[in-house]
Amino acid sequence: KTSRKRKWVEYDKPLPKIVSKDDYEKDVRSRLREFLVKEGMSDEKISVLEQRPLHYAYAPELKNDQ
Repeated sequence: KTSRKRKWVEYDKPLPKIVSKDDYEKDVRSRLREFLVKEGMSDEKISVLEQRPLHYAYAPELKNDQ
């Protein structure tokens, strides 16, 4: 148990400080877009998705605002 815990601590790096909800959302959206492009989704579909509010599953920090 202790060795497992030690390993966990090693990988448990602190998350970068989030500047603002807007910056956070922009960051999530740009990474999401990169991912969708890599998955081969068409620009058309991506821009439709981008009209919608971010689901909190992708952006847990925004969950309380909804």
